Amino acid sequence: MNSVDKLVQKKLMEAARAVGFLEGMSTWLWTKVGPDLTDEAVVEFEKRVSAIAECFGLDREDY
Repeated sequence: MNSVDKLVQKKLMEAARAVGFLEGMSTWLWTKVGPDLTDEAVVEFEKRVSAIAECFGLDREDY
């Protein structure tokens, strides 16, 4: 594996961790705020996290 491949792999792993963090944040929000969150807000957050993951070329099972 050359240095370019290692850099690409490192960046992909960083992106996966960032998306995982955002998904964890949605779980935290739900447990802390729970019923006060509107369903629409939760759906919108999840859509945005998915859009970010898609920008990085991540499939749902990657993170």
